Amino acid sequence: KLSTTTFEVYMILGGLSALTSLVYILKDFGNSNGYTAFLLIAFLLLCVLSIAFRSRSLWVGAILALMGWYGSFSTVHGSQNLFLGMNYPVRFSVFGAIILALSFLQLKSKRLLYSQSITYIFGMLIFFTGMWGVSIFGNFNYLDEWEKVPQIKVLVYSILFGAATILSFLLGIKYKNDIARDFGVLFLLINLYTRYFEYFWDTMNKGIFFLILAVTFGLLGRWLERRKKRIRKTALHQELV
Repeated sequence: KLSTTTFEVYMILGGLSALTSLVYILKDFGNSNGYTAFLLIAFLLLCVLSIAFRSRSLWVGAILALMGWYGSFSTVHGSQNLFLGMNYPVRFSVFGAIILALSFLQLKSKRLLYSQSITYIFGMLIFFTGMWGVSIFGNFNYLDEWEKVPQIKVLVYSILFGAATILSFLLGIKYKNDIARDFGVLFLLINLYTRYFEYFWDTMNKGIFFLILAVTFGLLGRWLERRKKRIRKTALHQELV
């Protein structure tokens, strides 16, 4: 009987072989849509293989292929760096939200339950990374256009990003969901440090700037270490009980 790791390695090798074959098939048929058609077929192929063999590695590949297809499709069918009025950070925030919704739908299917946590984590990662980009660039379609606008004018996006991270943190605590809680804390800190660089880099003395940064990192590290010890202590207590 194969171990889980060995099985997943075989699945990855099989998936790569299938994708290699797909590349040559599309070449023979004279695919003219760039990577869009390849990524869509790759997603469908990896998705079917993952479900058939209950492989988490292939499911990761399927999500990445779907993400690549979405980026390619939105670029080909967009205009002036916008797709349905959305720039790249906004459209991937929406994509992350769709993946998150898919992860909740998976809870209702026993056949797809094996990969639900993977979909959920990818959804959270894509959504919050997209929101981080939105908090910096807003919904501007060109970099030179964004550079002419004061950062204070995209502050509303930073507030929305912060609200999303706080909501994730609170819901994670309420429903004892460690993933939602940790993503909330991580991206809340990323949001705060990003705003710190945006608003104080040009106006504050660099010595004071890095001193404050070092102190906050030290306090954060101390808090994380205490939290880690508390989690270990709780886990040990539960094992003894």
